[in-house]
Amino acid sequence: MPRPVRRALAVTSALLALGVVGIVGVGPAAAEEPVDVNGQITDRADALGGDRPEVQAALDRYYRDTGRQLFVVYVRTFDGLTGAEWATRTAERSGLGRTDVLLAVALESRSYGYDADSDELSDADLEKVDREYILPALRQDDWAGAATGAARGLTEVDRDTGIPWGWIVGGTAVVAAGAAYGVHRSRRRFDHTHPVVDEHGQPVDPAAILDDDELEAAVAEALVVVDDALQSADQEVGFAEAQFGDAAAADFRRTVEEGRATLREAFTLRQRLDDAEPETDAERRVLLSRVLHLCDTVDDALDAQVERLDALRDLQTRAPEVAETLQQRLDAVVARLAPTAETLRTLQSEHAGSALAAVSGNVTRAESLTRSATEQLSQARAALSASDHATAAVRLRTAEEATGQAVALLDAVDPARDDLARAADAADDLLAQVTATVSAVATYVETHRGAVGSTARTRLSEAGRLLDAGRQAVDTDPDEATRTLERAAGLVKEAQTSAEADVAAWRASSAPSDDLSLGGILGGLALGSGSRGHVRRSGRTTRSSNRVGSRRTSSPRPSSRRTRRSGGGRF
Repeated sequence: MPRPVRRALAVTSALLALGVVGIVGVGPAAAEEPVDVNGQITDRADALGGDRPEVQAALDRYYRDTGRQLFVVYVRTFDGLTGAEWATRTAERSGLGRTDVLLAVALESRSYGYDADSDELSDADLEKVDREYILPALRQDDWAGAATGAARGLTEVDRDTGIPWGWIVGGTAVVAAGAAYGVHRSRRRFDHTHPVVDEHGQPVDPAAILDDDELEAAVAEALVVVDDALQSADQEVGFAEAQFGDAAAADFRRTVEEGRATLREAFTLRQRLDDAEPETDAERRVLLSRVLHLCDTVDDALDAQVERLDALRDLQTRAPEVAETLQQRLDAVVARLAPTAETLRTLQSEHAGSALAAVSGNVTRAESLTRSATEQLSQARAALSASDHATAAVRLRTAEEATGQAVALLDAVDPARDDLARAADAADDLLAQVTATVSAVATYVETHRGAVGSTARTRLSEAGRLLDAGRQAVDTDPDEATRTLERAAGLVKEAQTSAEADVAAWRASSAPSDDLSLGGILGGLALGSGSRGHVRRSGRTTRSSNRVGSRRTSSPRPSSRRTRRSGGGRF
């Protein structure tokens, strides 16, 4: 086989394996045009910055909880399209699967859009996620919060599916066994705000299942019950202050005061519904649902304080036993300090400081917490000697919390070591991929240098610079290396797209087919979705990236039978 042909075939094989070659003749895409996503996060506007790991963790959690994928894209503008149109075209271009959801945000034009399958998510589901999770974050310029909120909201609506509708008979409120509980003395939880629980035991939004009359009745009862609960809680605070002291009951009193303010807001909304200015049915349901949400918020906060108070009272009865058990646990934590500190020093000698930023101060903080726990435990023993079991319970509770925090800090060091090892493996793998990709595209540009313009060469040069930077960081800071190499991968793909467009334009205007071109070798074979590779992220997100590949190739969206929903707007 002639050497030029062998060389061209080698370039083709590399590009096929790495998924960077599209159909020859496709023009270069502008940054704001609909994109072909190559991972769950596409950030062309540098919106996330240091929040990217948080967003990736939320996307991974959504997949783990629901078996579905959420893709998020950040650009500067939507190039004259509405958010819904841009999201739809991007989803179609990316070949997203039936259970995939896409959220797109344009920062400069302050608009957004989403796209999802109509059989998987209803209009009501998407509007709920939009209204309660996405839009509030975007209005605060919380770009990461919009993505994490979308993942959280989509998880909630997924849990709401499969509701046992047969449980709803004549508007009767049904709750899971044990959902209601009695509060000390007269406190009780109002359970009518959650008439039904789903198959996961999660409460369902009443506004989604109750008719107008039932919703009105639920609001009326909720306001009365929570108002009574606050009065009872006010008495409980007094008992707690007398039993354990003002400091121990301070959080409870603050919760009651905040609850009264929240309940006033709920009563104000209720009054608005009763005034002379009428609302539409849709507006009325929104306001009623808001009142229930406010009541539920107050109720949950009171529940948490009551549970804490009950635990403190239980601790008071078992104080001598708890003190002995806690001493043993605290001794075990202190024994872990030195070995964990040595592990951390070893990691710091092998990795850059930024790679260990999350745990670098854990041992120091744990030492401080164990000293605090030891002091509190000593004071608890002194109180027990004086037969002051109430004070002993407060001190023991503080010591327990300090000890628990110290354990959590120490427990985080070993996973960080494992994460760094996985990140290093992922960075090494990504380095190999990007190195081969840059080499392949550089060869393509070289063999077509008479046709390829400055854009492709500029992108390729910058990709090479980032490749060198990533290679230097692989051993010392694999997470930073991964981020750098991901940017290089994106740029080299842009270089390839631009180069192919230049070659296609050159052929169309002047020259017959070049036998060394990718198009000539492949005979017009489409090289897109079927063989696309995916850039691996860090160790925690490698599985997610692999899922993208498998799901997008196994269940692409048929363009001729579109059954998806889209929406969005401005913020």
